[in-house]
Amino acid sequence: MRLVARAALAGALLTCVLPEARADDETRWLIDPYTHCALFDANARPGDTVGWSGDCQAGLAAGEGTATFMRGDKQFESFTGAFAKGMALDGPVTVSWGDGWRYDGNEVGGQFSGSGVLINAAKDRFEGFWVAGKMNGQGILVRANGERYDGAWKDDLPNGPGTLTRTDGSVVNGVFRDGELMDATLDRAERAKKNDADNNLPEACSFAGVSG
Repeated sequence: MRLVARAALAGALLTCVLPEARADDETRWLIDPYTHCALFDANARPGDTVGWSGDCQAGLAAGEGTATFMRGDKQFESFTGAFAKGMALDGPVTVSWGDGWRYDGNEVGGQFSGSGVLINAAKDRFEGFWVAGKMNGQGILVRANGERYDGAWKDDLPNGPGTLTRTDGSVVNGVFRDGELMDATLDRAERAKKNDADNNLPEACSFAGVSG
């Protein structure tokens, strides 16, 4: 989550409600101008604004709700989840940002962790497991053009055994290392050399570096 903040947060809020907060955290709070409810984020940017739809306790976002973030007159992110004392809690969230990016799944410590589904701007869809904001474990990538990869992932790249189904319906079962196909067998039982299969690799670059 990229909650943003204003330096205008009252000092009394920090000293009385959040005694553990440091002075430089003031710039990482944003107050909804209509509900006067504050939210915190470590990735604050000056000039961004927020709208909060949930409950407010002692001037801080609480319970289930949606935070909508604006930069100028353009919305750049929407975050739905549970809050306590203005902080997003670990657990299930729905985050939308950019030009069509969306994540539905679990989040821990501000990063995608656990089971989740990510859809990017190109409408490629990844469903699987996340560790510290990166795709790790078993997952399925289905591209907008119909290409599909089902297999093991490590740090946002195919790693380990996996199955690639091409747009023409042909299937390649193989072993991947850091996104490269190292050894493969075509569905028609012919051996595929690495150089012949390079153009048919499932591209993970669309999701590289994505984190919550």
